[in-house]
Amino acid sequence: MGARPWLSGEASPAQALSFERVRSRSPEAVAARFEGLELLEPGVVPCPKWRPLAGGLSARRGLDQYGGVARKR
Repeated sequence: MGARPWLSGEASPAQALSFERVRSRSPEAVAARFEGLELLEPGVVPCPKWRPLAGGLSARRGLDQYGGVARKR
């Protein structure tokens, strides 16, 4: 394997999984993914609001990630 396998296509399966693809979506677009489900409170919000750290600070300030939790009706 070369010195930089990610450039040559020789990355191991573990290395390939470590490079996550991110899709940018608005909070409204995220909410649309929950259509037909019962969206639990507080709804679609910045992820740190679901499990805030002590002091109320986000683990990664400046990164907008929205999420929600829902269940089947």
